[in-house]
Amino acid sequence: MTYSDEDIIETLDNILASETFRSSERASSFLKYVTIETLEGRAERLNGTTIAQDVFEKGADFDPSQDTLVRVTARRIRSMLRDYYIEHPARDSVILTMPKGGYQITVTPTITPNEAHDKKATQYSAEPSTIRKSKSFKRPALILALLAAIPALYIGVSALSKLSPKALVQAEVEPIQSPSNQENVSVSSYPKIAVRPFTNETGNAEYDFLEDRLQSMLVQDLTHFPLVRPVRYDEVYETLPKDGEVNDGPYSYAVSGEMISVEPELSLSIKLVDLADGSILFEKEIKRSPGSSGYSDELSKIATELSGDFAGLGGVIPQESVKQIEAGFSDGTMSLSDLNQYQCLLLTDKFQYDPQKTPAKFKAAYTCLNANLEDNPDDPLLLANLGSMTIWATKSDPKFHRAQDLNPDINPADGLEMVKRAADLAPDIGNVQYLYSSTLMANGGSVDDALKHAELARRANPGNPLYLAWVSHLLADVGDWDRALSLSKEARERAPSLAGSFYLPDFAWALRNDDKEGMKNVASLLSGVPYSYIYEYLAAVANDDEPGMAKYRSKIDRVDAGQRAKGNDGIMFVLKISIRNPEAVSKARDLFIKEGVITS
Repeated sequence: MTYSDEDIIETLDNILASETFRSSERASSFLKYVTIETLEGRAERLNGTTIAQDVFEKGADFDPSQDTLVRVTARRIRSMLRDYYIEHPARDSVILTMPKGGYQITVTPTITPNEAHDKKATQYSAEPSTIRKSKSFKRPALILALLAAIPALYIGVSALSKLSPKALVQAEVEPIQSPSNQENVSVSSYPKIAVRPFTNETGNAEYDFLEDRLQSMLVQDLTHFPLVRPVRYDEVYETLPKDGEVNDGPYSYAVSGEMISVEPELSLSIKLVDLADGSILFEKEIKRSPGSSGYSDELSKIATELSGDFAGLGGVIPQESVKQIEAGFSDGTMSLSDLNQYQCLLLTDKFQYDPQKTPAKFKAAYTCLNANLEDNPDDPLLLANLGSMTIWATKSDPKFHRAQDLNPDINPADGLEMVKRAADLAPDIGNVQYLYSSTLMANGGSVDDALKHAELARRANPGNPLYLAWVSHLLADVGDWDRALSLSKEARERAPSLAGSFYLPDFAWALRNDDKEGMKNVASLLSGVPYSYIYEYLAAVANDDEPGMAKYRSKIDRVDAGQRAKGNDGIMFVLKISIRNPEAVSKARDLFIKEGVITS
């Protein structure tokens, strides 16, 4: 099949005019040079030396074996071309690619995936107007299984019997975009992470094409966390400090990955390095058999482990920052007024999940949030966290923390308004949407509204176990049991150490269905979570377990009397804080009546 020079030049112009290439003069000059050289029949002279001299104006002493400038830039261009075709899958009449192993440009017709089996890639000949046919660029059959097993988060690859560069770019895609939350918040104080391309250590160059794709996937996963700044890193533009060097660059951390093996299983190793001292903070290996699914999930889990289980606040990177804050307070080198926005949010998160809450800790977190909000009045993370603390502080036992001591005019309505405003400002920040959803439920809002914002939180960070569990709770409330139990299970799998209250939808399901054995089994798993004695007691009643009933009855009666003295619905008031499905609540009421805890 032949193409005119005009088709190729038009495609080149479109590529160079795209947002992907406009920001990189070096890559654009490189691509334009090698395309024109190949088009005009001089492809055979393209090598590291000629490109370095003609494009980068290097001298005659340039040694490509010592200087990787050309090779690294070529790798960058291959990645940029893939990104371009992801964003514009059918824009041009031909597809330009630069196969690994050289710098010549290969042209492929723009065809549908079904036609891909019958078409062959073509390469320029020495004559400018003639295209010489060449063999299709085939991969081993195993690569198809790997690509199916390692889907990019927003890319579904069509079922193809051959994997070629053309097949890759013609996959059905949803363009990967950075979430707008990176623009909505003041991120200057948040850690910046250089995410390096994966390196192929398998010894087989045919697997090189996975290097950039895995890098893109990890960057995309990390962007779900608003308190870290992942950057797709390439040595063409910057150099990270070597061991022993002082880190005076913009990056706090670097993430690198290696493909260790492919057969008989794909093995990936991922490492997080603190650039301040070169120490390795995190290292993990992923192994999956060819053809199995789950690589995308595994990378998402690793992003969560690095950035945090809870909205980017509990992972390896935030934990290191918390240690630094605590050390600074301990040795007197840091005070509350020294904390930047990122550190303040870490302090707040630590307080909210700290079982040993004290007035001093509350005052520190509250004061810090309030001070930072004065400088950033429209920051949704600050608004949501301060609002949430305001609500809970005014509802909690005064001996722990009284917001009124810091601000006499504070009230829960102010807190709810702050969280609502934050949710309106940042629909794509999971922590903000989660806090609004939970405060809605705490203040008598509708389950439907709370569920809508919980789903937004989960969409912002699909791998966050807290969001998964919260959505499952709300789904159980409205009776969507299939999804509720499925997400409850996924939350437990993602965070086994935090699984306690994640079983609540399962208990509600067993309660609703008079599943006595199920209630007994799940109640034992809920031990240690708030109000666990209620579930233990209900399971004992359902199973006619008299010792079990006797064990918890005095506490049940005491709590029931205490709540009634406050004008609430006794023990049912406490139960309905965690289980709100009407059918399950009705079953619980019947069991309490059966044993005389309540009369109606």
